[in-house]
Amino acid sequence: MLNVEGMEQKRLKLPIGIQTFERLRLGSYVYVDKTKYLVDLIDMGSIFFFARPSRFGKSLTVSTFEALFSGKKELFEGLYAEEFMNRPDFRPSPVIRLDMSDITTNKGIEQFESALKWMTLEVADNMGVEVPKD
Repeated sequence: MLNVEGMEQKRLKLPIGIQTFERLRLGSYVYVDKTKYLVDLIDMGSIFFFARPSRFGKSLTVSTFEALFSGKKELFEGLYAEEFMNRPDFRPSPVIRLDMSDITTNKGIEQFESALKWMTLEVADNMGVEVPKD
């Protein structure tokens, strides 16, 4: 693809199946900036429940929040949220993300509790936090 001056442009890929903000931004995918809405939610300072059908962007939204709160400024260059991250009171924060998509819920409450416990211990270990194993 050539632009008007005859210089070659990089062709962007469609982000089909991409569920992480970092992969989307670093992988030359098409991205429509929706970070204004996330900053607006943060500024409202309330509790939100996102109930949407499958394939409506919940995982990507959570991944974007995770990158934002973790302070990954390079991912937000040129996006609305870049200004949010440059606010004087902005401080990166530890993010605890529990991905429930791998937990099986049809094998009983004991299996669910075990999987949730394992996931929590793994997150704590990755963050360098000691928690009782029981």
